[in-house]
Amino acid sequence: MVLSIRYLLFAVIVAAALPAGAHTSKHGMKYDSWCCNGSAVNGDCQEIPDSAVEFVPGGYRVTLAPGEHKLVTRPHSYFKRADKVRFSTDGHYHACLWPTQDSLRCLYVVPMGF
Repeated sequence: MVLSIRYLLFAVIVAAALPAGAHTSKHGMKYDSWCCNGSAVNGDCQEIPDSAVEFVPGGYRVTLAPGEHKLVTRPHSYFKRADKVRFSTDGHYHACLWPTQDSLRCLYVVPMGF
């Protein structure tokens, strides 16, 4: 019993020390772990073109074509409310698509006046 508790405690400590699924963009911005699942290679967050993001009443419209995000295989249009976006720290827009390319989980926008 004492030995199994030690193993359990060890497993909890090791799990807490492992990095979360979040990764860093090519310009050095760290994605929030809630937004990002994976790594820079297989993660669902990445920089998107400025031209894909439009400020519209109430929020942001994001239009992505294949090749503008590694997970996008067909044209998509998303809407993210202004109070649900996160701010980019590197001057670029970023989108996190999860659990599929049909869901815009997080949108990082360039702060106005940046």
